[in-house]
Amino acid sequence: MKMHQWQCRKNEFSLVDNKKAAKIALKYIKNGYKILDIGCGDCSFFDFIKKYKKIDAYGFDVVKESENIAKKKRYHFLKSLNTKEKFDVITMFEVIEHLDLNGKIEYVKIV
Repeated sequence: MKMHQWQCRKNEFSLVDNKKAAKIALKYIKNGYKILDIGCGDCSFFDFIKKYKKIDAYGFDVVKESENIAKKKRYHFLKSLNTKEKFDVITMFEVIEHLDLNGKIEYVKIV
């Protein structure tokens, strides 16, 4: 399922290869880690990581469909980043470029 407009653009160059990014992130993730993926989309990052590690996966996304996808895949979903939860790893693939300056500052403060 394509959830973001950029995912429908077949001929455009992306600065991030999500599979390479996930493989790099895998090096920093240990079994039992509690992970938050901001901008989780279709939760494909969690799907990849769970092939190799046992994790406690939490997703957040402003796209409402993401919550349904996360729940169907049995991942936790945060409706807000204003939480007292603590995480071992926080990822944020292809999110920052969608935010204005104030949004970038707020997300960095939260993380």
